[in-house]
Amino acid sequence: MALAWNTRQLILSGSTGSGATPVEFHFLSRRELYDSTIISADRHHSSAGEWAVHGDHHWYSVAVVTRPVYLLPQELCLSFGCFSRTETFKIGSSSGPPIDDVALEFGSLLSLLVREPLVPLGTRRIDGKPFNFGTYREVYRPPPPHPIPAKGVNSDELRTILYGLANSDEKDSTAILAAAKLYHAALSLSGYDVSTAYFLLVSAIESLAGHHLKDESYDFDEVEKFKKAGAVIEQISALMPDEGLIENLKAAILEEEFFVWQKFRRFIEQFLPEEFWVQTDELHADGYGAPPIEKQALRRFLGKVYGARSEFAHAGTPFPAHVELGISDRVRVRASMEAASLIGSTRFVPVFVWFERLTHLVLREYLLRVIAAQADT
Repeated sequence: MALAWNTRQLILSGSTGSGATPVEFHFLSRRELYDSTIISADRHHSSAGEWAVHGDHHWYSVAVVTRPVYLLPQELCLSFGCFSRTETFKIGSSSGPPIDDVALEFGSLLSLLVREPLVPLGTRRIDGKPFNFGTYREVYRPPPPHPIPAKGVNSDELRTILYGLANSDEKDSTAILAAAKLYHAALSLSGYDVSTAYFLLVSAIESLAGHHLKDESYDFDEVEKFKKAGAVIEQISALMPDEGLIENLKAAILEEEFFVWQKFRRFIEQFLPEEFWVQTDELHADGYGAPPIEKQALRRFLGKVYGARSEFAHAGTPFPAHVELGISDRVRVRASMEAASLIGSTRFVPVFVWFERLTHLVLREYLLRVIAAQADT
């Protein structure tokens, strides 16, 4: 991935950034962002309010160019040194700084940390010269049901994560950045296509779980999916008392199974922090418009999520209408009627905004516990 590669070059170049091309890339944010490491609560009256991620412009720095800084949407300027690299193809090679690749991956990573899909506006300056290669089009997003609170960016934590990406195994950094892109796409699409957006959230966790738990092993007799096949194998074993052959058959069946549901569930259970249960959602302090989900029922409701995902992916069946509750201030009658029918029920698909927060916290925890842990190695 370009971000991890470029960050590695920045670290190697030291404070001078020798050999890097200074660039500026702009984003749009519907949520007010500020650097929480340098700004107090009265950030609107401080010159430090110009920073969403404080920096020296050589390292990844994000300045707020909107005036006043709290005017929404905020326009953000990402400044960083971008190194050139050469890629070779069968028909030739290309060389130059991968500005878009680095900037878009950084934007996806920051979007994950602040729960806001930053809209890329494009490159604005290269090596001190102004440029405009065209503007990315903003994906339509209806107004949220409540005002979005400002979000502080912990730039020290972000720096540690970036150092961790640079020092991580390439497969680890590629997997988490791919998951961040899926999360970003999910938020961007949620305003008008909640089924696809929900599917993307599941895919973000599913893909990272598949990578992280790729060496996970399973016992044939403990897999619920193989209960029926196990019963048939037991009948066969009574007629063919060759234990080696039976075990080979079970092993062959296990080898053809990817265990995506099991890994999805285990990954969430491993990385979902306790704050998910004990802290109020900053974006939905009044709840989600659906019955609350208790901690002990997590596995059951994850099953509902994954079942809806499978129905959508393999049969084209949309997610239930009630999952769109809380996304915007525009609620369809069908969604409201479905939600009303859920009162007292324990058999429903969790709403999108509930699973979005879960995805955010799980991916962030992976960044902190697995990626950031590589920062000092």
